[in-house]
Amino acid sequence: MQFGFSYVGLIYLIMLALPNIIWTKHQPKGYQEYESKENKALQLLERVGQFAVSGLVLMFKDFNVKTWSGWSWWLILSFSLMLIYEVYWIRYFRSA
Repeated sequence: MQFGFSYVGLIYLIMLALPNIIWTKHQPKGYQEYESKENKALQLLERVGQFAVSGLVLMFKDFNVKTWSGWSWWLILSFSLMLIYEVYWIRYFRSA
């Protein structure tokens, strides 16, 4: 792996942070009661994902798009999962 700036990592970081920033401005009423009942395993997975995205993908320029390779499939899978994450946030914001 080569150290350097990854613009793909920056895109992922923005996609991860934007819903959380919006959510802090528009927390639902009574969220404090609900917060204590959230699934701890899902909270842990979210925190690990945030740490990995924040730290690792910005540090390695190997994540930038280059020629097609076997790693391109991982990038497609990763981007698909990130889009699903965004869709679920949108559904959350639109729900009552």
